[in-house]
Amino acid sequence: INSDYSEFAEPKAIETFLTNLEKSETWFFNEGQNQVKEVYESKLKELKQFGEPIQNRFKVFRELIDKDILLGNVHGRAIEFCETLNKQDHYTTEDKESLKKLVQEQAIWKQKVVEEIRKCKKSQDPPIKISEYNDKIKANEDLIFKLQNKPKPEIKKTEEVKKEAKKNEKEAKKEEKMQDPSPLQTD
Repeated sequence: INSDYSEFAEPKAIETFLTNLEKSETWFFNEGQNQVKEVYESKLKELKQFGEPIQNRFKVFRELIDKDILLGNVHGRAIEFCETLNKQDHYTTEDKESLKKLVQEQAIWKQKVVEEIRKCKKSQDPPIKISEYNDKIKANEDLIFKLQNKPKPEIKKTEEVKKEAKKNEKEAKKEEKMQDPSPLQTD
């Protein structure tokens, strides 16, 4: 096990793995030369039981670092977009609050996860799955996309507004006449 992988396994596990590798090498060049394919596959399977968990932890910890950076970038865009929402009138209070809540919840989640990862020995499986980061990133991106694509209300042309105002005024006068009966004139 080279230095890249050494911190992802306990020293005793590394020692056991290296001992098994040496035994397998000795076996391969002696009695293993005349064995059938199934025996080789069995020996390989035994070695993989030791090596693959170490290799997987190495890959997962590296990927967690990348996902944490990506989530940080997405989170930063969400914060910037929160500021944009506050400057534009067509977003509702609910829109603004939903993004603000997501940003706050994810900041707390990210802080907690980073702390858990820091406490975890690299020779142990990480306390979080890559899929959890992916879910947080997707939730952030989905909400931002939804809000960014919310249509702005149509601005009516001046003539249309005047026509609508006259129409509303006429309707209001009709309703007023109907509600306020004038006294009957008698001759």
